[in-house]
Amino acid sequence: MVWQGRRVRRLALRLPEAAGARIGEADMDGAGARLLIVGDSSAAGVGVAEQSQALSGQLISALAARGVTPGRWQLIARTGVSAAALPALIDQGLDEARAPAAAFDVALVVVGVNDVTGATPIVRWLADLDRLHARLKRLGVRTAVFSGLPPMERFIALPQPLRMWLGLQARRYDRALGQWSAARANTFHWMLPRLDDRALLASDGFHPSAAGCALWARELVQTLAPLLTVGPVVAGSAEISRFTPGSSIAT
Repeated sequence: MVWQGRRVRRLALRLPEAAGARIGEADMDGAGARLLIVGDSSAAGVGVAEQSQALSGQLISALAARGVTPGRWQLIARTGVSAAALPALIDQGLDEARAPAAAFDVALVVVGVNDVTGATPIVRWLADLDRLHARLKRLGVRTAVFSGLPPMERFIALPQPLRMWLGLQARRYDRALGQWSAARANTFHWMLPRLDDRALLASDGFHPSAAGCALWARELVQTLAPLLTVGPVVAGSAEISRFTPGSSIAT
């Protein structure tokens, strides 16, 4: 599997991040809740051509269809980023002139795949999430939604048995993420939908396609829309997290 991993890194099709706007502001005097999207290559739109086809664009469109318009939103994401590197990436990506200390109300976090492929020990990964969580709180984020890890055993770019092994590892990380989120107020773990259709994967067999991002956004909007239209959540995350130990991201 070590040999397979090195070979995949050397030969895998490398797609660019999606082009297009990574920040938007509603024409409503900033009255709406402010949304921050942070994460890795999947959040950055690798696998599609434009941000309008990527998770951020599809999510903003799905929110608009429900009559929800964030007062301001921003995407800060980069290919290859791990949980440990995300706080620094956030600092780098923020436009200080437009993003004061209390800049955002809700955050969507997409991270974990690079920690799985990089074999970050779960204990260290959770400590990295703690630091990321603290950074978001300092930005004024009152509610954080962590998107679950994808079923990596369905990534056809990966050969067997590496694919199955990484799928098992992703489940372990996702289970730990669910438990970590449930122990923190206003911090939710959201499990990804099934990825049974090959059309949901991009041409690299690793990232979501436009159809995959659309499905991802449609599912996520059910959680995010209420958070962007109501005041601070008072219930603990353990009460409304979608994570349950018996549910598998790979079934």
